[in-house]
Amino acid sequence: MTALTRITAEFVAQEDRIRLSGERAGAAPLAIWVTRRLLNRLLPVLLQWLEQGAGGMPRTEVLQSFAQQAARAKHTPQPPVRVAPEGESWLVNSVDISSTPQAMRLTFKSADGREATLVLAPQPLRQWLNILHDVWTKAEWSGQVWPEWVKEVKPVMQQSVVVH
Repeated sequence: MTALTRITAEFVAQEDRIRLSGERAGAAPLAIWVTRRLLNRLLPVLLQWLEQGAGGMPRTEVLQSFAQQAARAKHTPQPPVRVAPEGESWLVNSVDISSTPQAMRLTFKSADGREATLVLAPQPLRQWLNILHDVWTKAEWSGQVWPEWVKEVKPVMQQSVVVH
């Protein structure tokens, strides 16, 4: 199993998919491709986990919005993860999800048994959701899956298609 230490999300119009370029310890970066259909199923689970908060109590829209804005403000841009043209690349077929009050663990799986795992605490998860929402918007996909508390947080980077 490959543990991803950093990822870059990018919409690739020719594929009509999001490419997650992942950095991993002791190995070359890899590209995993995620479809909108799969993300439509994954996002509600991630959003619900954040909505319940670490204490298991529901948070109001206002508190969610403040938390998303704070996550955006604390996000430090880094150089994008680059995958060589001959680098490992595969399509995500499914995602296994496990969680504790402290973090979500996402294990992306291919049809041929390859796996890559990403572990996100609440703030990095919020930052990743902001990035995914920015990429989603640039892809011009329907925003129905996104709650208002994510939609109202405005992107800092308006011109770049690559966000990480």
